[in-house]
Formats: sequence, C-alpha cells, structure tokens
Amino acid sequence: MEGSTREGNSREGSAKATQGTDVAYAKAQQGGGRVPARAGLPNGGGGPPAGAASACHRPQSMRRTELIHRTVDSPLGSLLLVASPAGLVRVAYSVEDHEDVLEGLEALAPGGVERAGAALDGPARQFEDYFAGRRNEFTVRVDLPDPPPTFGAQVLQTVQRVPYGAVATYTDIAALAGRPDSVRAVGAACARNPLPIVVPCHRVVRLDGSLGHYVAGPAAKRWLLRFETLGPDRQVPTHRPGR
Repeated sequence: MEGSTREGNSREGSAKATQGTDVAYAKAQQGGGRVPARAGLPNGGGGPPAGAASACHRPQSMRRTELIHRTVDSPLGSLLLVASPAGLVRVAYSVEDHEDVLEGLEALAPGGVERAGAALDGPARQFEDYFAGRRNEFTVRVDLPDPPPTFGAQVLQTVQRVPYGAVATYTDIAALAGRPDSVRAVGAACARNPLPIVVPCHRVVRLDGSLGHYVAGPAAKRWLLRFETLGPDRQVPTHRPGR
C-alpha cells in the first residue's frame, strides 16, 4: 500500500510539470518526488530496504572463481548481466561495449567467463518485470567488490534507499552517507556503479535539478526517470543509447 501511495504521489507530481521540462528538475522543484537529506530515507538510509537487492561485499583483491553472463533486451537496448556464484557482478549497457566489459572481467575469473544457461533467468525476469512496470525494486543478490566501510560502498548502499519514482541530489546522498562535504566523491561513486538500474544511481541528480552524469548518457537517465514517474501505460518512447 505504501509503495502504491508513493507511486501515485510521484505520478501526480509529474502531471503538474510543464511539458518538455526535465522530469528530474520538475520533481526536485516541486518537492513531491524529492528525498531531501533533512528528511532522511526509508529505514534511516542505513542500508538497502527490506526485500531489495542484498549485497555480498568482498575485497578488490579477492578473485571470483568463475563468472557467467547473458543479455536481456530492454527499451534502452541490450543489457549484459554478469554474475559470480555469490551474486550479480555487473550490469552493462550496449554503449559500454559488452565484449570490452567481459574482457575486463576475465582477470577476476580464473575459472573463465561463460555464457549462462538458466542460471541467470531469475535476474533476467526481474529486469523484464521492471521494464513492464510490474516491479519497483530488485531482489537479486549482488556481489560488489568493495567492503562496506569504504565511502563508495556507503554511497551505493544509500542510493539503494532512494525510492522508485523519486529523486535525491548528490548533496543529499553525501549527507546521508555521513560525509556532507564529499559531493564530488558521491558523483565518482555513482559513475563507477557496476550495477546500474539495480543500484538506481539514475535517481540521483544535481542540486539544481539537472540530470548530471550517467553511464548510458543523459537521455537514458531522463528516460528512466520519466518511465518510473509515468509508467509503461503512458507509452514512454523507447530510447536506444548512442542513437
């Protein structure tokens, strides 16, 4: 019920925005979809929400024994999913070049990087449900390289608290992660996010409401914000990054 109310409020706020206005800017200005630092985030911003993607953190020096991969189609183009036995390691857009991503991950996998059989069907279904408007959060296990004490890991944990259909600013995330003066470091951590969409860094915008950087480009970030605000029933046009 709470999720439905939140989604309803976000859609109502979007309807008031001037046509053609950046959704993130409109939501930040109206305040209805903004998650300000002074208000905090659900569950205090201290970790992923109940039911959200759970993390298995490991030191950068620890190598995965093997990795598996598959792709899933989306309105934003083909998405590459890569997983270790512990969880999802990487989500990559086509503009990142899937072959380059897999080649870069080979150093972490002495056992090789193999095409998945049915092992990644569960995560793939969650992406399909998300883009069909049937899912507001991901519940897959994720395998992140940094242990929780690093600031980058704290940033990604905090970003997971930003609800579907809402936005927070880089300044908000810095404050909630415990280092209010480290706004640039928040941007850097979001830029290095290995699991876009699952860890929703697209919901983090600049203080003036403008979009800021996104790995698949600002048009993809705008598409995701519009999609989460309007829903698939409003027929948000398909966007292919790089086109």
